[in-house]
Amino acid sequence: MSVLKICNVIDLHTAKVLDKLNVEFIGIHMINEFKTYKLKLLQRCISELKYTIPVVVTSVKKIDYLRDLSTFNIPYLQLHAYINRDELKEIKNLLPDSSIICVVNISPTSDTNEILSYINNIKNLIDFILFDKPYVNRGKDPINYKLLYEILNNDNFPKHTRYFIGGGLTINNVIKYLELHPYGIDIQTGVEKSDGVKDFNKIKTLLKIMDRVETINL
Repeated sequence: MSVLKICNVIDLHTAKVLDKLNVEFIGIHMINEFKTYKLKLLQRCISELKYTIPVVVTSVKKIDYLRDLSTFNIPYLQLHAYINRDELKEIKNLLPDSSIICVVNISPTSDTNEILSYINNIKNLIDFILFDKPYVNRGKDPINYKLLYEILNNDNFPKHTRYFIGGGLTINNVIKYLELHPYGIDIQTGVEKSDGVKDFNKIKTLLKIMDRVETINL
Protein backbone atom coordinates (compact mmCIF):
# COMPACT_ATOMS: atom_id res chain seq x y z
CA MET A 1 0.00 0.00 0.00
CA SER A 2 1.22 3.50 -0.81
CA VAL A 3 2.03 5.73 2.15
CA LEU A 4 0.88 9.33 2.55
CA LYS A 5 3.03 12.41 3.00
CA ILE A 6 1.36 15.72 3.84
CA CYS A 7 3.58 18.68 3.08
CA ASN A 8 3.90 22.16 4.55
CA VAL A 9 2.82 21.38 8.11
CA ILE A 10 3.26 24.64 10.01
CA ASP A 11 2.22 23.90 13.60
CA LEU A 12 2.36 21.17 16.21
CA HIS A 13 -1.44 20.84 16.52
CA THR A 14 -1.73 19.87 12.85
CA ALA A 15 1.18 17.46 13.19
CA LYS A 16 -0.48 15.74 16.15
CA VAL A 17 -3.84 15.42 14.37
CA LEU A 18 -2.08 13.83 11.39
CA ASP A 19 -0.23 11.56 13.79
CA LYS A 20 -3.57 10.33 15.20
CA LEU A 21 -4.80 9.76 11.64
CA ASN A 22 -1.73 7.56 11.03
CA VAL A 23 -0.38 9.71 8.23
CA GLU A 24 3.07 8.26 7.64
CA PHE A 25 5.05 11.43 6.80
CA ILE A 26 4.73 15.19 7.17
CA GLY A 27 6.86 17.79 5.42
CA ILE A 28 8.21 20.75 7.37
CA HIS A 29 9.21 23.40 4.84
CA MET A 30 12.52 25.16 5.27
CA ILE A 31 12.92 25.91 1.60
CA ASN A 32 15.58 28.62 1.59
CA GLU A 33 16.59 28.96 5.24
CA PHE A 34 16.28 27.29 8.63
CA LYS A 35 14.18 29.60 10.77
CA THR A 36 14.25 29.13 14.52
CA TYR A 37 10.53 28.45 14.90
CA LYS A 38 10.66 25.78 12.18
CA LEU A 39 13.62 24.11 13.87
CA LYS A 40 11.69 24.11 17.16
CA LEU A 41 8.68 22.58 15.40
CA LEU A 42 10.94 19.92 13.90
CA GLN A 43 12.44 19.13 17.30
CA ARG A 44 9.03 18.73 18.93
CA CYS A 45 7.72 16.59 16.09
CA ILE A 46 10.71 14.27 16.37
CA SER A 47 10.23 13.89 20.13
CA GLU A 48 6.42 13.94 20.45
CA LEU A 49 4.89 12.24 17.41
CA LYS A 50 4.23 8.55 17.94
CA TYR A 51 3.68 7.39 14.36
CA THR A 52 4.22 10.17 11.85
CA ILE A 53 7.76 10.87 10.62
CA PRO A 54 8.80 14.49 9.98
CA VAL A 55 10.65 15.31 6.76
CA VAL A 56 12.74 18.46 6.36
CA VAL A 57 11.90 19.94 2.96
CA THR A 58 14.55 22.31 1.62
CA SER A 59 16.32 23.58 -1.46
CA VAL A 60 19.44 24.35 0.58
CA LYS A 61 22.32 22.10 -0.34
CA LYS A 62 25.33 24.04 0.93
CA ILE A 63 27.01 22.06 3.68
CA ASP A 64 27.66 25.15 5.82
CA TYR A 65 23.90 25.73 6.06
CA LEU A 66 22.94 22.09 6.44
CA ARG A 67 25.18 21.84 9.51
CA ASP A 68 22.34 23.54 11.41
CA LEU A 69 20.39 20.31 11.00
CA SER A 70 23.13 17.93 12.06
CA THR A 71 22.30 18.23 15.78
CA PHE A 72 18.64 17.26 15.29
CA ASN A 73 19.12 13.68 14.13
CA ILE A 74 16.55 14.27 11.41
CA PRO A 75 15.05 11.08 10.00
CA TYR A 76 14.38 12.36 6.46
CA LEU A 77 15.73 15.16 4.27
CA GLN A 78 13.93 16.13 1.05
CA LEU A 79 16.08 18.07 -1.41
CA HIS A 80 14.33 20.40 -3.86
CA ALA A 81 17.43 21.18 -5.87
CA TYR A 82 19.40 19.73 -8.74
CA ILE A 83 22.25 18.00 -6.95
CA ASN A 84 25.31 16.14 -8.14
CA ARG A 85 27.03 13.08 -6.71
CA ASP A 86 29.76 15.02 -4.89
CA GLU A 87 27.19 17.21 -3.17
CA LEU A 88 25.16 14.15 -2.18
CA LYS A 89 28.23 12.46 -0.75
CA GLU A 90 28.92 15.52 1.41
CA ILE A 91 25.34 15.54 2.65
CA LYS A 92 25.41 11.81 3.41
CA ASN A 93 28.62 12.27 5.38
CA LEU A 94 27.09 15.14 7.34
CA LEU A 95 23.77 13.37 7.95
CA PRO A 96 24.64 9.66 7.84
CA ASP A 97 21.47 8.53 9.62
CA SER A 98 19.06 10.58 7.51
CA SER A 99 17.17 9.10 4.58
CA ILE A 100 17.41 11.28 1.48
CA ILE A 101 14.46 12.07 -0.78
CA CYS A 102 15.66 13.68 -3.99
CA VAL A 103 13.14 15.66 -6.02
CA VAL A 104 12.96 15.14 -9.77
CA ASN A 105 10.88 17.82 -11.45
CA ILE A 106 8.71 16.90 -14.42
CA SER A 107 7.16 19.39 -16.81
CA PRO A 108 5.64 18.94 -20.29
CA THR A 109 8.98 19.96 -21.82
CA SER A 110 11.11 17.55 -19.76
CA ASP A 111 13.40 15.17 -21.62
CA THR A 112 12.83 11.56 -20.58
CA ASN A 113 16.40 10.49 -21.30
CA GLU A 114 17.86 13.35 -19.28
CA ILE A 115 15.64 12.49 -16.31
CA LEU A 116 16.56 8.81 -16.47
CA SER A 117 20.26 9.65 -16.76
CA TYR A 118 20.04 11.88 -13.67
CA ILE A 119 18.21 9.24 -11.63
CA ASN A 120 20.70 6.53 -12.56
CA ASN A 121 23.59 8.81 -11.69
CA ILE A 122 22.40 9.41 -8.11
CA LYS A 123 20.42 6.24 -7.37
CA ASN A 124 22.96 4.66 -5.03
CA LEU A 125 23.29 7.84 -2.93
CA ILE A 126 19.61 8.45 -2.22
CA ASP A 127 16.77 6.52 -0.64
CA PHE A 128 13.74 7.86 -2.50
CA ILE A 129 12.77 9.86 -5.56
CA LEU A 130 9.96 12.40 -5.43
CA PHE A 131 8.49 13.14 -8.83
CA ASP A 132 7.10 16.67 -8.61
CA LYS A 133 6.27 19.75 -10.64
CA PRO A 134 8.71 22.69 -10.78
CA TYR A 135 7.93 25.54 -8.39
CA VAL A 136 8.02 28.02 -11.27
CA ASN A 137 4.70 28.28 -13.12
CA ARG A 138 3.19 25.38 -11.19
CA GLY A 139 -0.40 26.17 -12.18
CA LYS A 140 -3.34 23.99 -11.17
CA ASP A 141 -2.76 21.02 -13.44
CA PRO A 142 -1.28 17.89 -11.82
CA ILE A 143 2.08 16.44 -12.69
CA ASN A 144 2.26 15.23 -16.30
CA TYR A 145 0.86 11.68 -16.17
CA LYS A 146 1.91 10.65 -19.67
CA LEU A 147 5.55 11.58 -19.17
CA LEU A 148 5.63 10.07 -15.69
CA TYR A 149 4.20 6.81 -17.04
CA GLU A 150 6.82 6.74 -19.80
CA ILE A 151 9.64 7.23 -17.28
CA LEU A 152 8.43 4.55 -14.89
CA ASN A 153 7.98 2.02 -17.68
CA ASN A 154 11.23 2.77 -19.45
CA ASP A 155 13.78 -0.07 -19.43
CA ASN A 156 16.37 2.37 -18.09
CA PHE A 157 14.36 3.28 -15.02
CA PRO A 158 16.24 1.55 -12.15
CA LYS A 159 14.23 -1.32 -10.76
CA HIS A 160 13.27 -1.37 -7.08
CA THR A 161 13.48 2.43 -6.92
CA ARG A 162 11.16 3.74 -4.23
CA TYR A 163 9.39 6.85 -5.38
CA PHE A 164 6.79 9.35 -4.25
CA ILE A 165 4.49 11.18 -6.65
CA GLY A 166 3.47 14.77 -5.95
CA GLY A 167 2.62 17.96 -7.79
CA GLY A 168 -0.97 19.16 -7.98
CA LEU A 169 -2.58 16.02 -6.60
CA THR A 170 -6.06 16.21 -5.08
CA ILE A 171 -8.75 13.82 -3.91
CA ASN A 172 -10.26 14.17 -7.39
CA ASN A 173 -7.24 13.08 -9.44
CA VAL A 174 -5.13 10.93 -7.12
CA ILE A 175 -6.51 7.51 -8.12
CA LYS A 176 -4.76 7.25 -11.49
CA TYR A 177 -1.44 8.15 -9.84
CA LEU A 178 -1.96 5.54 -7.13
CA GLU A 179 -2.38 3.00 -9.94
CA LEU A 180 1.27 3.66 -10.85
CA HIS A 181 2.09 1.93 -7.54
CA PRO A 182 4.27 4.61 -5.94
CA TYR A 183 5.88 4.09 -2.59
CA GLY A 184 4.00 7.18 -1.51
CA ILE A 185 1.78 10.09 -2.45
CA ASP A 186 2.94 13.63 -1.62
CA ILE A 187 0.19 16.22 -1.28
CA GLN A 188 -0.02 19.78 -0.02
CA THR A 189 -2.47 22.31 -1.45
CA GLY A 190 -4.87 19.54 -2.44
CA VAL A 191 -5.78 19.08 1.24
CA GLU A 192 -5.58 22.72 2.38
CA LYS A 193 -8.19 25.35 3.24
CA SER A 194 -5.55 28.05 2.83
CA ASP A 195 -1.75 28.19 2.80
CA GLY A 196 -0.56 25.75 5.47
CA VAL A 197 -4.04 25.28 6.98
CA LYS A 198 -5.02 21.65 6.47
CA ASP A 199 -8.54 20.40 5.77
CA PHE A 200 -8.75 17.30 7.95
CA ASN A 201 -11.95 16.11 6.27
CA LYS A 202 -10.18 16.08 2.91
CA ILE A 203 -7.28 14.18 4.46
CA LYS A 204 -9.68 11.59 5.89
CA THR A 205 -11.30 11.26 2.46
CA LEU A 206 -7.88 10.86 0.85
CA LEU A 207 -6.97 8.09 3.29
CA LYS A 208 -10.23 6.27 2.45
CA ILE A 209 -9.49 6.58 -1.27
CA MET A 210 -6.01 5.15 -0.76
CA ASP A 211 -7.42 2.24 1.25
CA ARG A 212 -10.03 1.55 -1.44
CA VAL A 213 -7.47 1.56 -4.25
CA GLU A 214 -5.25 -0.79 -2.24
CA THR A 215 -8.18 -3.19 -1.68
CA ILE A 216 -9.00 -3.22 -5.40
CA ASN A 217 -5.36 -3.96 -6.28
CA LEU A 218 -5.07 -6.90 -3.87
